[in-house]
Amino acid sequence: MSIVSLSHLFRKYTHLILKLRQKCFDAQPKEAALAITFGFFIGIIPFIGLTFIVVTTIGLILRLNQYILQTVHLLASPIQFLLLPVFIETGQILFSSKHVSISHINLSCFITDFFHTLSLFGNILLYGIIVWLCVFLLCGFFLYKILLFLLR
Repeated sequence: MSIVSLSHLFRKYTHLILKLRQKCFDAQPKEAALAITFGFFIGIIPFIGLTFIVVTTIGLILRLNQYILQTVHLLASPIQFLLLPVFIETGQILFSSKHVSISHINLSCFITDFFHTLSLFGNILLYGIIVWLCVFLLCGFFLYKILLFLLR
């Protein structure tokens, strides 16, 4: 990747962040802090493809600013891919799981025994989601309080 394309990418993210900042100032501090917190933590949930539905539903139920929520959610999605193995491996260690590592599940496993592999993958994913929920409950409150302080 060249320096020109990196600077172009940086300008695009800077533009998004400036727009987000403007929308944050238009929103009440409590609403903006809540939207950023939920957008970030739902954006890193270890279930790829589910985040958009969850973040939209939570935003509609809690009447949060969808612009802030979706922007933060999309900005957090690269972190989701980085944290996916961390959540899953931590969940397997935490629950002393005897399941196969996620790296051992491949297409041939699905072809030979589809339902068994699906059940293994479901258990592994469930452990990751439980770890994510613990992280969300522990760190979400602190992020919310920090953002509330910064946005006032």
